[in-house]
Amino acid sequence: MTESRFMVNPEWENPDEWVEMAGHDLNSATILFNENGYPDIIIYHCHQCVEKTIKAILIKQNTPFEKTHKLDLLIQLVKHNLFDKFKDDILYLDGFRTKTRYPFGDTISTKQAGQCVTICRKIYEAVKPMFIKR
Repeated sequence: MTESRFMVNPEWENPDEWVEMAGHDLNSATILFNENGYPDIIIYHCHQCVEKTIKAILIKQNTPFEKTHKLDLLIQLVKHNLFDKFKDDILYLDGFRTKTRYPFGDTISTKQAGQCVTICRKIYEAVKPMFIKR
């Protein structure tokens, strides 16, 4: 099964809402990690946070994008080099994309979940000031 080819029109979206929702995913991942939650669910929320953060940038720069969960494809659409310093971290996190959604027999460790929370927080904190002013 392939992912949807539907496009997101940035003119219909509010990037601040995407960043706010990304913050919810980061907070959820952090709470779950601190409470010894399931590593796959922690990483799922980290992936969602970074995905929504990248999509917020795309919306802000008025770049249409396909509805996809593939972080490697999304960062290629970003017009400035904001994510260049995070590319390896984003690709590491993207490697868990399907492992956190379906049973493939892979074991995801608490250590890996902690690394993903750190990556997620670093990326979110770098991007958040561009959007939400509180």
